[in-house]
Parts: sequence; C-alpha cells; structure tokens
Amino acid sequence: MELRNIGRTFWKWLWLIVLGAVVAGGVTFFISSRSTPIYRASTQILIQ
Repeated sequence: MELRNIGRTFWKWLWLIVLGAVVAGGVTFFISSRSTPIYRASTQILIQ
C-alpha cells in the first residue's frame, strides 16, 4: 500500500477517530464527576 493511500484512508476516517476520543473523554468525565471523592490523611506529632 502506498503512503498516499494510507494518508487518504486516515483522512477519510479521521472524523471517526476524533468522535471516539471525544465520546471516551465525555464518558470518563461524567463517571469521574459522579463518583464520591475519597480522601484520607493522618498526622502524628512527636514532642520530646
């Protein structure tokens, strides 16, 4: 396959690649924004 044909095929399906990335990003944002954040912290002070 020639490089020109590969480039033409990539350019033809570029909209599908971009759409997939946008949908995946949107789903990831939606899931992470609805989850409850979990924080844990601890400290210890030693006085001698």
